[in-house]
Amino acid sequence: MVHWVVMGWIAAQTAAGGGAEVRALEREALAGHPTLRAADEQIDALGHAVPASWVWPDTVVGTEYSNMPILTPWPGNHPMSGVQLKVTQKVPFPTKFWARADAAEAARDAAVPLRAEAAGQIVGRVRGLVLQWQRLSVLAGVTAQHRAAVAQMLDVVRVKYELGRVEQHELIRLEVLRDRLDDDHRELIDKRRAVEALLNAAAQRPAGTPLDVPADIAVPDQAELDVATLLEEARAHRPLLAAMRESATAERAQAGAMRAEMWPDVTAWAGYRVRLPSGADPGNNFVSAGIAVPIPWSSALWQWEERAQAHDAKARAEDARRAGAELSLRGEIEAATVRYRRARERARVYDEQLLPGAQKTLEAAFASYQVDRAGFADLFAAELTVLDFERVACEARAEAAAAAIALDVLTGRTVPTPDEGAAR
Repeated sequence: MVHWVVMGWIAAQTAAGGGAEVRALEREALAGHPTLRAADEQIDALGHAVPASWVWPDTVVGTEYSNMPILTPWPGNHPMSGVQLKVTQKVPFPTKFWARADAAEAARDAAVPLRAEAAGQIVGRVRGLVLQWQRLSVLAGVTAQHRAAVAQMLDVVRVKYELGRVEQHELIRLEVLRDRLDDDHRELIDKRRAVEALLNAAAQRPAGTPLDVPADIAVPDQAELDVATLLEEARAHRPLLAAMRESATAERAQAGAMRAEMWPDVTAWAGYRVRLPSGADPGNNFVSAGIAVPIPWSSALWQWEERAQAHDAKARAEDARRAGAELSLRGEIEAATVRYRRARERARVYDEQLLPGAQKTLEAAFASYQVDRAGFADLFAAELTVLDFERVACEARAEAAAAAIALDVLTGRTVPTPDEGAAR
């Protein structure tokens, strides 16, 4: 008998050979990615605020043409007249420099996990698109092989029809099935091209670049599926949560900087007055010096303290936002583990139990049909059952792989190392 049944198309797929190609796509996607470059520039911009926080206020140099008589406004016409040169310097309270620097460093550090989160999302998107491409490839292969199988069935039925042993509607039903499989195959190929275009764009490759990835579905083995353990892993490694923690730390550092600002600065000055003789006054030059300290009775209690409390409130808001994110993460992780377990078990059941039985039924039905011991309806139903089972098995594997990718993204496993995620 002609071997036209699709024997183990899904079960024959393995994970070997696909990892290196996918990792290459991930590296291409991460290398110089605009999103990562933008994050780098943002971190760089915030980093410039750190040395700026140690800068002293500029020295003020002034000159004063003072105490001149209105009718004779030039030096020498009054003992108090003269030209004064003055230098003024504001001296900040020492603790302000450290508080400002701490706040600037904390703001910079809060932006670093956001870059890592963006890199992890890029890797997750690449893996998801690769999985879509592989799913469509497997379905296209299944459809093509069933199209060939139906064509062979048509040859047998056509001979019987010409001999007057079958009805015309049986021939027409197979032709319709063949044409439907032709259309399904074209649809899957077009969808695969669309996904390939998205993948090339995500990997920053020229449009139309062929994809060198095995056309199979590899289901990663998730050894740890305990929700509590996975949530702890997310708390430790997910950059999104780290960004929220760092953001709260930055807000508290800003609050500390605001409270440091309430300490008064000292303003010191020195002056030198140039004078000319006037009457009995010999016109000696004068020097002067002084300091001034504001009394922060209003700014300390209202301006700086209110600003500090505003930053404290923002820090509490970030803590609450992180708690909400952890709550959502717990639900998403648990949902992904349920999908993974069910999809993997379903794929196993179809691959190991249902598909072999359906294929044997189809082989037996085809053999019996050739010798007129089985009807066309039995053969047609057996063919549709195998086709449906193979598609279901493919979808189950794809869903299990998608759930595994989701778990990797949720727990931060897709975050690349500093070398892999370098954008410059």
